[in-house]
Amino acid sequence: MTTRPQSNEPPAQGAAPWDPTPSPVGLGGGQNQPSSTAPAAGAVRDTASGGVETPKQREIDNNVGGAAMGLGPLDIKLKRNSFYFGIKHGRKYICGNTVNDSDIINRYVSLLAEAIDRMFKWRIWEPWWIDIYKMEWQAKKRNVYERLRGVYNDDVVNGILNVFDEFISYIDRFREYWIENGIEVKEIIDNLVGGKAEVVIWENMSGLSVYGKNILLNVSKTEGVVLHLVLKDLEGMTIEIPNIFMRVMSKDEYEKFIRELLIPLKVGFAETDESVDESKPVMGTSKPWQAVLWSLIYYGRVHMHIHSVNVNKYDVTVTWHLRSLDHKSLKGFLKDTEKLSKLSREALLAILFTAVLGDGSAFIADNGHYAKPVIEIVMSSEKYKMWKPLLEKLKSTGFSWNKVPRTDRNSVNVVFNGSHAIKLARGMISILPSIIKDVIDALAVKTWINIKQIAEFEPKFRKGMQIIVIADHAFSVTIKEGTVELRHHAKDEKEVKEILEKLKSIYGDEFVSQINVYPEKGGKYLTIVVPMRLIERYDDIRVQVIRVLCQKLRMIKSERKEQIIVKHLTRLTLPIKGGGRGN
Repeated sequence: MTTRPQSNEPPAQGAAPWDPTPSPVGLGGGQNQPSSTAPAAGAVRDTASGGVETPKQREIDNNVGGAAMGLGPLDIKLKRNSFYFGIKHGRKYICGNTVNDSDIINRYVSLLAEAIDRMFKWRIWEPWWIDIYKMEWQAKKRNVYERLRGVYNDDVVNGILNVFDEFISYIDRFREYWIENGIEVKEIIDNLVGGKAEVVIWENMSGLSVYGKNILLNVSKTEGVVLHLVLKDLEGMTIEIPNIFMRVMSKDEYEKFIRELLIPLKVGFAETDESVDESKPVMGTSKPWQAVLWSLIYYGRVHMHIHSVNVNKYDVTVTWHLRSLDHKSLKGFLKDTEKLSKLSREALLAILFTAVLGDGSAFIADNGHYAKPVIEIVMSSEKYKMWKPLLEKLKSTGFSWNKVPRTDRNSVNVVFNGSHAIKLARGMISILPSIIKDVIDALAVKTWINIKQIAEFEPKFRKGMQIIVIADHAFSVTIKEGTVELRHHAKDEKEVKEILEKLKSIYGDEFVSQINVYPEKGGKYLTIVVPMRLIERYDDIRVQVIRVLCQKLRMIKSERKEQIIVKHLTRLTLPIKGGGRGN
């Protein structure tokens, strides 16, 4: 068992403390509401120190209890601390010049007041929240067991459960550490309130650090206040992660998975959330599902330790630092144009899938008039330049997206909207092996749940014309009195050829021979038309069209149009004369 060396010196003029750099991943507050089991602010017990609250601790409580109300006395006390401009020295800060500007001091005093109030609200020095955090892990473990037992053999299920046991065991070790060291948070608060602390302001002016013996307080502000308690001398441990993919796949399936999907899945994480340590991939995450999924993908030896405690507005979490010892980092893969050019459509989707899980989001936006599926990834403008070749290649395979600059910072949103989001969701789901889908299902990953909802979403064009998806391409459902047709507007002959080739590969020559292509009025598009007789013969197409017609039937008010739709539904639900349906 090893842990990274860190200096234990407090920041003094010219002395370098341990690395105060925040974790490289986003660690903002979760969405959980405060637990009802949190101790009240007026409680006098102190389980962290194992006894009754001392007069000194009670004095701290009295000093900071009203911080949330913006009481003046706390601000005055905090201004008595020594404020320094931090100078970066390698990965560490040293205290530089003294800060004399009252405006700057006032800005950071407000950050300190928020941090103290938040730590006091959660009584973060006590271990009660660790017990709740452990229970959350145990609940996820039970859910995995319930979802996977009977679907996979005991060897596979127990292998995954053992991964949970390793994390839970380490949480127990962390609890012991916190009982011994968590009280230092109160000492940091005491020093701040007493005007005895040295506050180091980061070079980029985005945050501050206050150093204790074993705990470092980092506070920064972006969209909200982010508070980390960075830990020192908490030993990590190395665990063995089973290769569950080899256990559930045949030899051919496994070799294909390794060759075509595993590397792309790693690349998606590597180019979003991962960092690198001596060529090894490192994941920093506060999300239990990501810690488990990442470990399973990087099976073999994984070194784990808890890097920090994240004191959020609505919950308390920890940041896991996981380092794979048996795999090399793939960060920078997207800069290799030769490798990028060889990626298949499936590989592109796999990269995007883990990227969306890591740095993206999926949701259905509803403005009150219509609902629109959205899948997006937020990235810096610099990172966008690296991602653009992959995104352009993805667009050439039929997955359109938009770049949306963000006005609040130097970053962009890569957005898949509407039918393009639906198509992307279905594409990503289709390439994943069952074991990965089942594990993510069991972990109840919110983004994954939303991706599945988007894949099942009934898309609409703005004019109310509904669409279905055939061979990863959107076709509008056109209802006429005597027939139903499927239409796709292609921008040129190249797109027509690509779509027909894809349809041919799935449905065969006879299917394609019955499709009509003709210029749209005005010559702007070429329209591909799938006739009713093909809709009838292929179940995957027919079922989608029936769903659209049923939805139309619920919406229309014209009795004449209702009769037309009922007639088409009757035709599509009756057996075909002379034989069964295709597909």
